[in-house]
Amino acid sequence: MALLTTDLNAQSAVVIKNVTLIDGTGSAPAADATIIVVNGVFVRIAAGETARTLRPPPDAKIIDAHGKFLVPGLMDMHIHLLGGGARRDSSAQSDKPVDPDTGLRTLQGYLYYDFTSVYDAGNNPEFILSLRERERRTEIISPRIFATGQLLSYPSS
Repeated sequence: MALLTTDLNAQSAVVIKNVTLIDGTGSAPAADATIIVVNGVFVRIAAGETARTLRPPPDAKIIDAHGKFLVPGLMDMHIHLLGGGARRDSSAQSDKPVDPDTGLRTLQGYLYYDFTSVYDAGNNPEFILSLRERERRTEIISPRIFATGQLLSYPSS
């Protein structure tokens, strides 16, 4: 759903019908499910007979997702985002310059593969924390960024 954010904000309601829902709890996939999203918030999820009796909100955008799957957003909990260059006081010394465009393109690549959150476990603090601030202010299209800032390590690691 991350890639549909713009569409969801433009529409007051979106109904996704006939989708196979994988809810992430370990339950069997629910075939022919219906999901109602209002102002970007999932407000109703139903499967089976209940899904067939749901009435969509007026003027809702209807998406027939027959043959498609809906899954929760994935989380990558250990990355070092490309584009941060390297810090002289880290074990990954390099002369690479900081490249925010590479970082932004890489973040958008995570969204393409349904990663809605990432955790950067060490990077150039100015690079990653500024991207995180831009993400929080919704200035960039990006997964949610969690970050420690500086790479934490021990000498000769």
